[in-house]
Amino acid sequence: MNKRLQRLLRPGFHVYFLMLLFFAVLSVAFGQPVLASLQGAAIVIFYLYYRLREMARQREVLSHIETLANHVDNAASDSLVSFPLPMLIVNLDGDEIVWANSQFNDISGVPDRPFSNHLSNITQDFDLKWILKGKTECPSDVLLNDRYYHVYGSVIRPFKGSQATTQNASLLAVLYWIDTTDVHHLKQALTDTRPAFGILMVDNYEEMVKDISEGEKSSLRAAIDERVSRSFEGTGAYLRRYDRDKYLFVIDNAALQQLIVGKFAVLNTMRELTTPDGVPITLSIGIGIHDNHFAEASSYASLAIDMAQARGGDQAVIKDALNFNFYGGHSKEMEKRTKVKSRIVANTLKELIIESDQVLIMGHKESDIDSVGAAAGIAFIAQSLDIPVYIVIDQNNTAAQPLIDRLKAQPTFENVFITPDDGMIRATAQTLLIIVDTSRIDYVESPALLQALNNVAVIDHHRRAADYIERTALSFHEPYASSTCELVTELMQYLIEPKALTRAVAEALLGGIALDSKFFSMHTGVRTFEAATYLRSAGADMTSVKKMFQTDLSDSMLRYEIIRKASVVRDYIAIVTQEKPVPVAIAAQAADELLDIRTIRASFVLSPHNGGVNINARSLDQINVQVICEKLGGGGHMTIAGAQMQNIDVFSAAQKLLTAIDEYFEEAGEPQ
Repeated sequence: MNKRLQRLLRPGFHVYFLMLLFFAVLSVAFGQPVLASLQGAAIVIFYLYYRLREMARQREVLSHIETLANHVDNAASDSLVSFPLPMLIVNLDGDEIVWANSQFNDISGVPDRPFSNHLSNITQDFDLKWILKGKTECPSDVLLNDRYYHVYGSVIRPFKGSQATTQNASLLAVLYWIDTTDVHHLKQALTDTRPAFGILMVDNYEEMVKDISEGEKSSLRAAIDERVSRSFEGTGAYLRRYDRDKYLFVIDNAALQQLIVGKFAVLNTMRELTTPDGVPITLSIGIGIHDNHFAEASSYASLAIDMAQARGGDQAVIKDALNFNFYGGHSKEMEKRTKVKSRIVANTLKELIIESDQVLIMGHKESDIDSVGAAAGIAFIAQSLDIPVYIVIDQNNTAAQPLIDRLKAQPTFENVFITPDDGMIRATAQTLLIIVDTSRIDYVESPALLQALNNVAVIDHHRRAADYIERTALSFHEPYASSTCELVTELMQYLIEPKALTRAVAEALLGGIALDSKFFSMHTGVRTFEAATYLRSAGADMTSVKKMFQTDLSDSMLRYEIIRKASVVRDYIAIVTQEKPVPVAIAAQAADELLDIRTIRASFVLSPHNGGVNINARSLDQINVQVICEKLGGGGHMTIAGAQMQNIDVFSAAQKLLTAIDEYFEEAGEPQ
């Protein structure tokens, strides 16, 4: 824009004279001969001034070139004219082409006349800022007439004693153009042929085939083989099955991009295949990419397949040196847990607790009943092993204060709850930090405390995100569980007898399960009810648990006011944009109750919070709100998720949410 203004204001544009002439004609037409005469005189004067200035500019540039020629010998002058590479001289004040050799004329088609063209008219994306900063090489290749060139250049400064040493003299740049088209194509070919290492796994295979006959197993494996093989046809990939439910493949980057553009269609085609019992078959795909080392790519593929499994399966995950990228993940999770794993984790956790001098337990920011209940359960395990234990929590920002008050009334929990600052003071090199109900670095109550300690264990039930806590001594991550309290209860069964468990802790754990399972109506499995049975045998009373969720009249009225503001998009998604801040618990309850409305399949409640926006998302089993929230920096489960967006207003956040919803349905298709 600045260059265009400079050209417009520069002498040499005849539109000014046409305008002046037009006004002179108008003066004659309106009977103003005197004014017309004055305007005519002005036109003559301005035209003479324009011609003098234009001639002066030409003399200035020609003088500069002449001076340059006079300062080099004849051989150097001849080399300038006969330079074998494309070369041109550009006026940096407006990118006007002053001179170009025949080689540049050949590659660009620029007429061999100065003052006749501008570089920006020849190639649109070429910027001369680099040479003005003193650099001699353009940072990127330039596309000119379907060929790529690497450009070198230098600034010509006016010589002393020449007419170009005036204050208004423009700087000139000499540019040398080297054809790199072949190199560019070789680089692209190298990128396209760079191999990626992949692992494909059938989700929950052992559970699906355990009750079917050998013949049915063979038929199912053959059908899976056929669909997997067909999905890789035409890609040139190396594909081999190395276990009953696992495949190894190596694919080049160009073919991988085709799979990405096709959104890994094998995920959908495989889901059409079902077991004899009608259970759909789903896949997890992990792909590793590394520029230099195949072993690293293989390691990345292992991390990627672990990530895909930790997020519930039915998706593809690509891992490179910097990031995870996720594709798919729209179907409902299938329970895939074994009691063997729980027993091993329980024994490992016990050893870690015994070997530490104290245990610090920390949940996520703005803790809820599931987070606090799980922390209370772990604290009870540590107390039973006679290890000092503390729960790190910000009681000024929690949705579980009634539960905290109940626990603090117990003698064993009277001094257990401490602030994050107190946690930092108490931490030692032998301290065990246990993270519950989150696995994301930025979501923990105190990221500084997490950074300070090396001995860390994680217990979580949310789908794993890219920024998960990697450095752990123990990770018990089960996205198939209803809640973290369910996982802690399952561990507790191998460490604590029901009679030894206090009623307060049992009800805290049962409350966490009730919260995330919507009182056992969503995201539950057989193990959920087994955990609840264990807690009931320890004295937990459901009526007492329900009292934790009671609210006063004003909160109920606020919740219904939020629901009243709901608008519906796509005929089945309810969205509420709350202009004033509301408690997180109230917003979550409103999102839950919106699902009670007929035809509503998903709900989102947006409310301001600390200069940003909180999003509470809920759904039935057809829409994966976790995938939608993940596009906004959040996460969670398929049916329960959320996000915390920073430095944004509610209405802007709502627009981003609508965009994320559109992207989700573009990737997954409309639910039935």
